Amino acid sequence: MPPPSEIPPGRGAIFRDDFGIPHLWADRVDDLSYVQGYEAAYERAWQLEYGRLRAEGRTAAILGRTQVQWDVFARRARLVETARRAFDKLDGRTRAWCTAYVEGVNDALPAGAAGSAEFSALTVAPGRWQAWTPLAVFAGIHILFGTCQYKLWREHVAAVLGPDLMAEFGLEGDAPGGSNAFAVTGPRSPTGLPVIAGDPHRNLEVPNVYQQIRLACPAFDVVGLAFPGVPGIAHFGHAGSVAWATTNAMADYQDLYVERLRRDPATGLLMARGPQGWEPVTADDVERIEIRDGTPVEIRAVQTARGPVVLGDAADARGTASGADATYSLRTPSRVELDLGFGALLPLLHARTIADVEAAMALWVEPVNALVIADSTGRLRQRVVGLVPERSAANRVLPADAALAAAAWTGRYLHPDGVDSDVVVNANDRGSGAGLGFDYAPASRARRIRRLVESGAAFDRAGLAAVSLDTEQPAVVTMRGLVGAVGQQEVEGSAPEHTRTAGMPGTVAPGSVAARVRDQLLDWDGRADAENHGAALFAAWRAALVGWLLHQPPLAPLASTPGHLPAFLARWLDPVIRVGAVWEQLVLAGDRLGLDVPTGVRLALEQVADNPPTKPWGAVHLFAPLHPLTGRPGAPDLPTTALAGDAGCVLATRSFPGLTDVCGFGPVARYTWDLSDRERSRWVVPLGASARADSPHRVDQLERWSRGETIPVITSWDQLLLESTLPLR
Repeated sequence: MPPPSEIPPGRGAIFRDDFGIPHLWADRVDDLSYVQGYEAAYERAWQLEYGRLRAEGRTAAILGRTQVQWDVFARRARLVETARRAFDKLDGRTRAWCTAYVEGVNDALPAGAAGSAEFSALTVAPGRWQAWTPLAVFAGIHILFGTCQYKLWREHVAAVLGPDLMAEFGLEGDAPGGSNAFAVTGPRSPTGLPVIAGDPHRNLEVPNVYQQIRLACPAFDVVGLAFPGVPGIAHFGHAGSVAWATTNAMADYQDLYVERLRRDPATGLLMARGPQGWEPVTADDVERIEIRDGTPVEIRAVQTARGPVVLGDAADARGTASGADATYSLRTPSRVELDLGFGALLPLLHARTIADVEAAMALWVEPVNALVIADSTGRLRQRVVGLVPERSAANRVLPADAALAAAAWTGRYLHPDGVDSDVVVNANDRGSGAGLGFDYAPASRARRIRRLVESGAAFDRAGLAAVSLDTEQPAVVTMRGLVGAVGQQEVEGSAPEHTRTAGMPGTVAPGSVAARVRDQLLDWDGRADAENHGAALFAAWRAALVGWLLHQPPLAPLASTPGHLPAFLARWLDPVIRVGAVWEQLVLAGDRLGLDVPTGVRLALEQVADNPPTKPWGAVHLFAPLHPLTGRPGAPDLPTTALAGDAGCVLATRSFPGLTDVCGFGPVARYTWDLSDRERSRWVVPLGASARADSPHRVDQLERWSRGETIPVITSWDQLLLESTLPLR
């Protein structure tokens, strides 16, 4: 604990290490929450303000018309109402804790905004947070963390290709996984005590979605990764005697329902068709969306017995089973239960043992997570946490018909008890997710991690951390089989006219160049390192093959992307992205799908031969984080940063084959939690501890993160600098 003489009575304290990471102290739990809110608002004012506006559906008011579709969705999803009602249901202790956090936010926001370029660029001032705002921010971050978007895509696939082909775009192929959490204990650990390592993968953003932080008071002392705008430490933490980490369990816990709506001619009430027939909707409100430099628009926010109507015509929909006229309601556990899982956060900070963490996480709601827990007794445990409804298995595949009684929720799935083990590997795969969904990351990543961990190379802390950096591309096996089957004679001449495909070059390169491309691919070592030229060549060939696939008659109808759905769903509905995610599955099923795969492979070789990459993979696979002002004044100026890794690798820095090689989805942190000594733990984030324009810690971890390095977790107070003390409420 910090020396009492350093902290004046009645004040909280902000210490920092050499990387500006905040270590916060207060004598009371609620005062510590105040300090956490204050520090977050001062260092990340824009991030907090944007998170609030996004949850409230008010981004268009400051950013313009491009944000209207999101605001419509957020209003219709009733995120604020859910947050308010969930806050009211919290126990009094947790409500007071959240309220203290918000008071700290409001006290620091003006000073924080003064150091944020975004506010001055947009000539706006921050608004005021309410006690329920952290719950709304959390809901806004995670509303699209489920699998409903994949149901919309499968619905489209079924409509244009037929239901038999839906499986080619799901199962272990189409999910955007990348997160890893793995651990060893007992004989596999150098100290006999557990070590947990991993790297959560999300959208790369500026500022980063996770904040490194330490929260300390007489009741607890926890280091971990927090969501700025949300009190406590949820997904990744180390309390000294116990540590925990999560990955997305890929469970299906949200449902879309196709709604049929009509106005009752006698009463004028909006009615929805449910299992018992026509019934009044439970809410039918008018929302006004302000638009910067534009005319405000009014929308209807409707809710049926299933949930809020989020997509389609919410005012008066005839409602078809699918397609352009469909109207969808969204049913989520957090909305049904009016519970965002915040009841777990305070008990989690107080946890000292595996049993304590499990008890806290019994209150978790969503996202549904695969949890790894270890404590200083040497135990290592994994389990799934979060609320999964019981209902028909068909609901996991496609939007359900609101009028069918069989599609209704009937109860809660009861997770089995956790399992102790000497080795744990979670990688968004079916095995670690308990089979509660339809869409999983391919099992190859989990298998690769387990091989590395069990090989003996990862027995020590440094070796275990290095597993996250593995760049072996599992798709090299598929590529070699396809490219190796293209004979020398086939690539030496131009492709016959009848094999040329729309969208491919009108001429082909000389055969000798294409043959060299083939030979170079076959000689590639299969590593997606930033300096690797073979990885760039593979990516170019893969992109060309994806382009070929999109123009083949069996798949070409996919190009008719559902135009009635909002643009922010493009990542899940863009045919290029979706085909690029499952290109291996498609070419391996070529005969069944009626695809002339050998011709496609040859044409892709010839296209690459026309314009072969001359630079290594890292020259095109660049760090490309999201920011609302990208391309506009006030956007952050970041150094050009080359990245290793690729989709499918353990280091899953994802791009969109066929669309772009830049990386917008990857590890938003890396950590190693050592239970033998917390100061042997390490971590790193993509940017830095601060988002202030004048801070030396805005991007001081970026180079280390891109190179796979980490920085130490400091817990000795005498190694920290006391930056300031705060008067408390």
